[in-house]
Amino acid sequence: MLNRTSYFDLLNVTSCISVIALHCNGFYHQYSGSPIWKFTAFVQVVFYCAVPIFFMLSGATLLNYSNRYSTKEFYKKRIKKTVIPYVFFTIAFYGLYVVGHFVRHNEIDLNLMNFFKYLSNGRIPFANYWFFIPLFCIYLLMPFLSKIVINSSKKELEFLIVIMFVFQSFLPIIDYFTKFNTIPVLPITGYVFFLFLGYYLAKYDIEKNNKFLISVLILTIALFVIRFILILNVQQRVELLQSYFGVYSVIPSVFIFCFAKRFWNQENGLYKYLRGGVQILSGFSFGVYLIHQVIIEVLASLFNYESWIMCTVGIIITYSVSCFIVFVFRKSNFLDGYFLIK
Repeated sequence: MLNRTSYFDLLNVTSCISVIALHCNGFYHQYSGSPIWKFTAFVQVVFYCAVPIFFMLSGATLLNYSNRYSTKEFYKKRIKKTVIPYVFFTIAFYGLYVVGHFVRHNEIDLNLMNFFKYLSNGRIPFANYWFFIPLFCIYLLMPFLSKIVINSSKKELEFLIVIMFVFQSFLPIIDYFTKFNTIPVLPITGYVFFLFLGYYLAKYDIEKNNKFLISVLILTIALFVIRFILILNVQQRVELLQSYFGVYSVIPSVFIFCFAKRFWNQENGLYKYLRGGVQILSGFSFGVYLIHQVIIEVLASLFNYESWIMCTVGIIITYSVSCFIVFVFRKSNFLDGYFLIK
């Protein structure tokens, strides 16, 4: 796996746009039977792979970091590229919240306990940074996780991935219908699963097996349809249908990852024309992750969350404006280096 792999860029952009699509359709969480709510449910089903792909890319690019630099250098890079931007924008957005509260209520709501709570859980106003917290925890364990995959054979890695899939994706379905509530917790669990999965899919060329790829595609379409029908009929929040570890999230993520790896290559005519643009947009992705929620808040104040414009065109506007802002920052060298994932 090279330091920069072209299909990683495509997956990075796909994940970024998917996150924006989910957030522009946040009205989905206010359950109703209106046509626009059904549309938001459809968007949630199709773009739900955003977070899994993000963590899969982290596994594909970082679990073998020891082949490129030392653990000390790894931590220095991660602090510079993720921790510092996270702290900076948390402070900035909290300051924006304080100013906004003062303008609306003519009083200062400066609560340091709230600030540290936001810093610790990533739920800062005008942002959606919750994913940084599990990401930072993973960074802490990365030297040990790296040793697991590097010293594991293909069969051993497959066994680990299957076991984690069974416990996190399959058994919860059984538990939901049986009401046993007895699923044991694995020693290694959570988003680490997607790291191992991304590393495995990047290292081994299973996407070249046509039967496998077609089977996963059929499963993906079937899971999309089943989940969409269930969401429309349940009409309430059911945790089983909202987990990033659900089969309806894992299987489509595997297909998208494998599809990109299989077809985003030099032999594809479309690749030759779009590669440069996708690479540039991929470089903007981290900055877009950091600031896009502010753009969504502004758009929501103009059109409100429950409008068709917000749920459709809002995705394009948010992504385009976010990319433009990141571009301006980089051109002006302001906060240079903190808008890239390397």
